Amino acid sequence: MNNLGICLDGLGRSGEGSAALRESLRLYRLAGDLHGCASAANNLGNSFLRQGRYDLAEAYLRQSVALCRQAHNDRLEALSLANLGEACQKLGRRREAIRCCGQGRNLPVGSAIHWAWPTSWTSTPSSAAMRASRSCCTPGTAGRTHARACAMAGH
Repeated sequence: MNNLGICLDGLGRSGEGSAALRESLRLYRLAGDLHGCASAANNLGNSFLRQGRYDLAEAYLRQSVALCRQAHNDRLEALSLANLGEACQKLGRRREAIRCCGQGRNLPVGSAIHWAWPTSWTSTPSSAAMRASRSCCTPGTAGRTHARACAMAGH
């Protein structure tokens, strides 16, 4: 059902896609599958992001982050945090968006946050902004992502 929902959503049949994703989430809950629940909630959040229904997107993405933490699924947590950041940004809560994405810094290297930063938020920061933002980055963090967050926040 999860893949069906993604496919329907991708074909522009968002109502049917969302319904399939909700059913997928329900079935994963019945089975007690935290990873499946987290994935379905993340996919529902993404579907609602594409539909411009940012409040619903935020709710499902927060649910996905919580489920990922319960399941110790760092990779999906990082991706869900980036998606949640995008939802917050669309709702006009820029600082919260940056905070969501910044939480991914503490996840292991290779987590999705390293490549999932929503590039639509801003044009790529200038070299000067990137250099200036590195002053608050600590070694071993997701430097590129943190640098963008810092540049957006004016650090």
